[in-house]
Amino acid sequence: MTRTRNERSRVRVRPGGVMLRDSLHGVLLCMLLAGCAGGMPQASESHRRIADLNERALMSVEKNRLDDTRRLLDEALGLATALDDDGQQALTLLNLARLERRLGRLEQATRLLERGRRHAGATGYAADLAQETALVLLAGGQTAEARRWAEIALQEERGEMTARRLNLLSRIALRQEDRAAALAYAEQALEKTGSRELLAEERANALRTIGRLRGEEQRFAEAEKLLLEALALDRRLERPAKIAADLEALAALLERTGDTARSDDYRQRAARVRHQLPPRATEP
Repeated sequence: MTRTRNERSRVRVRPGGVMLRDSLHGVLLCMLLAGCAGGMPQASESHRRIADLNERALMSVEKNRLDDTRRLLDEALGLATALDDDGQQALTLLNLARLERRLGRLEQATRLLERGRRHAGATGYAADLAQETALVLLAGGQTAEARRWAEIALQEERGEMTARRLNLLSRIALRQEDRAAALAYAEQALEKTGSRELLAEERANALRTIGRLRGEEQRFAEAEKLLLEALALDRRLERPAKIAADLEALAALLERTGDTARSDDYRQRAARVRHQLPPRATEP
């Protein structure tokens, strides 16, 4: 399948598959393609069908057609189960759990994750399953348990997503009002991203967090520079929910400095962006 440069930047490879980044509306859907480096066998018709279902599910999420997303993922899970393939079952259960969290059905998401962990084994999805468990717990207000699972996700990470794990720990620490830990995690995440295009979204997340915290420290010039860099990245990545968050952070920062005119301008721009977001659009 031919991809644009932007699409290629959203893909990360792991043994046995290709995982797409979080979709526009906050649900990470993963397309499983057969083969990895080292000459794996050609994909069977069933494996190609599962890849197609995941791709169509991704497109349905980006159009906010969540009923279609569920139907497609349910079909993919049925095929994966028929193949008795642990990796494909773990992956599809993970995606279904993300969809349930997106819809606010946290108990259903928890049950799907429990099933997914039974299939994870050596498939390479243990860190993703732990991360999603943390996000479900965070959505339910269980911050201590969420932090525990986020730490497990960091420990289980074997690929390039360390920055993603650290950003989640930073986010949870902020919810717990542990600002020192939040800053430390975000700075580590920023360092891990470097200048790699693959991690541009995680770089923006880290910049936004550090910028907010620098603003609280009254380091206003530094904070504004960081937030503007996050905004530029999110615009390039075409992430409306994140763009709105950046604009809101800039509005709050400039309100602290007493620059009410620019603060109001950023706040109005953020409101216009949020008005265009589809229902249920949330940050991942």
